[in-house]
Amino acid sequence: MRRYLLTYFVLLTSSRQIFREIESSEGVEDREKRYLVYPKPGVGNAPTKVQLILGLGLPMEGGLIVGYVVKNNYNLPYNATSYLDPHVRYERSIYGEDSLEPDAEANRKGSTTRWETYRMLESAFNIFGSGKSCLLRAICEAAEGEPFGENYGLFGELLHLFLTPSSTAEEFLESTDQEYLAAESLGRRSLEKCRIFFPECEISPLEYFTESDD
Repeated sequence: MRRYLLTYFVLLTSSRQIFREIESSEGVEDREKRYLVYPKPGVGNAPTKVQLILGLGLPMEGGLIVGYVVKNNYNLPYNATSYLDPHVRYERSIYGEDSLEPDAEANRKGSTTRWETYRMLESAFNIFGSGKSCLLRAICEAAEGEPFGENYGLFGELLHLFLTPSSTAEEFLESTDQEYLAAESLGRRSLEKCRIFFPECEISPLEYFTESDD
């Protein structure tokens, strides 16, 4: 009788252990799935995105501030087919040329160039007088090298690079785009004469970002 009871106890203990292992294995199978893409947007829900916001405030007379805000939204992929988009650039050729599909090449040509950005900036610089003249004066003064010291850090380097038209290899869209290069050349050859070359610009835009010792 004792032998039967001992056998029954061993079988009962073993069966409990087996059921516990089965339950634990089922718990692992029920864990949340892992994805290479972001959750699919539901009804009324916007897709997951990365948002980059850039702001620029220009103090004016009378305590006023003119502000410009640029907001860029980048939707994140929620479908694996997004990785097969022909506009995505995966690699470069060994000759340094972009390996792009025809549609992607056309899309790249449709991007905003340095010259188009300059023309948009000219409209913003109209508050200083002549927008075109003020932009040319800013390029001329940036070429002098003096407005951007070590204290301005990365922002000063990026602004200096942006106001250096010779730093881009983009082709001219219009013949008047060569005026930007001419303004840079004047700044390098004729120091401290940019305000004389561009008298239509009463206030230099760089005075809002830099300081000069007269």
